[in-house]
Amino acid sequence: MKTDKGIRKIMQKAENEFLTYGFETKLMNQIFREVEKNKSRAERWEIILVSAISVLMIIVVFVVLKAYLNMQFDSENILKIFSFETYRPFFFFIYIALLVLLLLFADTFFRRLKQKVKG
Repeated sequence: MKTDKGIRKIMQKAENEFLTYGFETKLMNQIFREVEKNKSRAERWEIILVSAISVLMIIVVFVVLKAYLNMQFDSENILKIFSFETYRPFFFFIYIALLVLLLLFADTFFRRLKQKVKG
């Protein structure tokens, strides 16, 4: 019973007070700015994590090649690794993989472009 009276008093006070002009607009603008900050922060972390994982994968490949296959990394061997003749049998697969990556990047680009146009 006592809480009901307290709530009634608070509600009567709140009914008599008015918000300033543009309060809701300012509040919504502030909320939108915070949401944009969070999105940009999340995108930044996403780029950092993808880059770190990519570098880590490259390092793992070199460690595996050196440790398990006993490869020596001098200039002659590195040139053999990256020569066209080494990958000639796999050229078609490399071509398809590059096309898939290109399509993935294009898909991401157009999705972000569509979100910017909508938003």
